Amino acid sequence: MIDIHSHILPKMDDGPELWEETIKLCRMASKDGTKAIVATPHIMDGLYNNTRSEIIEGVKELRKRLEGVVDLKVFHGADIHAVPDLVERIKKGEAPSINDSGYLLLELPSHILPMEIYNLIFELKLNKLTPIITHVERSGWIHDGLGAIFKFIELGALIQITAMSITGGFGRSVRSISKRLLKKGLVHIVASDCHSLRFRPPGMSEARETISFLLGKDFAHKLVRENPLCVVEGRKIESFS
Repeated sequence: MIDIHSHILPKMDDGPELWEETIKLCRMASKDGTKAIVATPHIMDGLYNNTRSEIIEGVKELRKRLEGVVDLKVFHGADIHAVPDLVERIKKGEAPSINDSGYLLLELPSHILPMEIYNLIFELKLNKLTPIITHVERSGWIHDGLGAIFKFIELGALIQITAMSITGGFGRSVRSISKRLLKKGLVHIVASDCHSLRFRPPGMSEARETISFLLGKDFAHKLVRENPLCVVEGRKIESFS
């Protein structure tokens, strides 16, 4: 499995505080079957002002610390909060795409969906950047219906949901929405969005098994391995249709 959404770098956001916990998170992910993970600290103005260069340095340090200790590949990325000038920031090298592949994690406001988001997705695609909308199943606006999800996909965005959402870690309502999205073919990637050892641990094997039961092993493999690999390598993700 390949995990493209994780908060494992210490002291960069609401993830771990110490390198020791980071190593434990990586070890836990590896034991669960994850072969590669993307470190994606939050980039959110005024709260987490991380930069591409800082994240890359953090990943380099993590790779050194994992060498000979944990068998896990690590790549750089970011969980980027939607802002109007995002394209310009990426062009300037201030915010990274995943492994510089052109795919990027895009975090939307939790409760109200700004209408400008459609223009932002359109602009990103015009500039050969593909947004992956993160943890939509945990957003308040999704209770108004799936219209926004269909629009995102129509504009060329991808949809990522959280492994724990599928297995019930965020409650019955979120699990129900997750399964509904999966059954309608509206999910392209499953990731851990891990933050901590206890409350938001890494690992996707349980979610993979749940998806396998619901929709088959091939579909589950696509969400946790094939599509994430395309993201890391900058290759096109084929349509489910």
